[in-house]
Amino acid sequence: MIQKISYVGTFGCGKTTRAAEEFVRQKHMNPTQRVEFLREPVIDCPFEFNEETSLNSQYWLIGEQLRAELTLEARLPENGIIVTDCNVFSMIPYMAEARFYKEAEDAYNFLKHRAKSYTKIYLLDGDKFKYVYDDGFRSTDKDFRWNIDLRTKVLFQRLIDENYLDKEALTIYPLT
Repeated sequence: MIQKISYVGTFGCGKTTRAAEEFVRQKHMNPTQRVEFLREPVIDCPFEFNEETSLNSQYWLIGEQLRAELTLEARLPENGIIVTDCNVFSMIPYMAEARFYKEAEDAYNFLKHRAKSYTKIYLLDGDKFKYVYDDGFRSTDKDFRWNIDLRTKVLFQRLIDENYLDKEALTIYPLT
């Protein structure tokens, strides 16, 4: 079975850094296995995101992440490993925060059965926000980031409560 390890959380909480470290660790620990790194699609998003997000933006992001995961799952051998700095659920809190409530619920219902495809999900605690820079990409609005962090925690707890995600698969990763 393919292992899929995902890091999730709000912008600037260290997802990409931690996922890259995990990718290197997996490559060293599993030299005979194929290990792939999947970077979040927001880097290439042609639409506005964060506070200015639109439904087109969120649909594009979900579609790109889902496409990339499915493609790697189809191409990797059975013992392959995927490490990613987001997952198909990462966009749902942004949809809800933008008040696209019905669409966020529809996305949840469409994607919830994919939750068990993740071997391990590390939810980075956004309270620490180690990488918040005004780089024109990450949101520096603390209230917005806090709301995304809270919505993300609620989302993953819901997946556990509704038995779409095993409790052991989720770790809330406090940053130091």
